[in-house]
Amino acid sequence: MLAVVALCAGGVAAQDSYFLLAQPHGDVTVNHCVPHYTAKGRTEYDCYGDFTSDDGTVKATNVSFPSHGFINSGDRERVTVSGPDATLANPIGYVHIVIFGGVALAAVLGLLVMLLRRLLGRPTGGG
Repeated sequence: MLAVVALCAGGVAAQDSYFLLAQPHGDVTVNHCVPHYTAKGRTEYDCYGDFTSDDGTVKATNVSFPSHGFINSGDRERVTVSGPDATLANPIGYVHIVIFGGVALAAVLGLLVMLLRRLLGRPTGGG
């Protein structure tokens, strides 16, 4: 079970880290957001706006990105894009990186403790 937790949490942290490290990052100025409803009845939004990278070298118009809350026109959000021809922006998930990276690390450490106990002949508990 710890291995599954480590893989899932590590995957989320790795994806957000990849977006942050490998893609141009900057701000998208929101033009508008369109609500849609999930299968569980929650309201989520598809937002659209114009992207400018932090260094000003990459600009992309009318990129879309998901949001869990409504964002006012003119507000700015931190995102990454794949390049100037991008149509999809990825919100920067600093919180995801920290939380899921920590969960993955804790799960890996738990697996290592269990492995060491087994190798040293100590009971691991649970039967």
